[in-house]
Amino acid sequence: MQHFFAYLDVVRKAGVDKTIIDNMKQMRQVQFDYQEKQASAFNFVSSLAGSAPHYAPEDVLTGGFLLDTPSVELTTEVLSKLTADNMNIALVLPTFDEKTGNAHEKYYDFKYDNVAIDSKLIESLKQASDARLAAAKLAICPSQAGSHYGGLWRQWPESANEARPP
Repeated sequence: MQHFFAYLDVVRKAGVDKTIIDNMKQMRQVQFDYQEKQASAFNFVSSLAGSAPHYAPEDVLTGGFLLDTPSVELTTEVLSKLTADNMNIALVLPTFDEKTGNAHEKYYDFKYDNVAIDSKLIESLKQASDARLAAAKLAICPSQAGSHYGGLWRQWPESANEARPP
């Protein structure tokens, strides 16, 4: 957890780069446009039905995949909420004796321990830093679907909706 919060600190200090967000939007669009056809129509329809309650009708096909309106402000706000004093920790131990649990999960019918996170741990995670860490840089972002084979870039025409890689 120390490394996780140290890295978040580095990312917060570096700030949100609009270019990276725009590149992510572009990459997701390329992945969406050129995704493989689902092997089963039933699985596809089942997936859509599962998405329907979570998205507006116009977003059912693309919801959770495309970034319609990337926002530096929203990304910064979400990043600011990822703090040590605003988290839950789930620890699964094979040696845990369910009979000793102090809480009960009614839907899956099991007992577990629900305890507060030690304040010393929270304080140490708030101070986590590591000078060796650096914010990630996005290397490339293709503007159209293509494939990289042994140093050569192969690009498919935009009009070839049925194009398949060799």
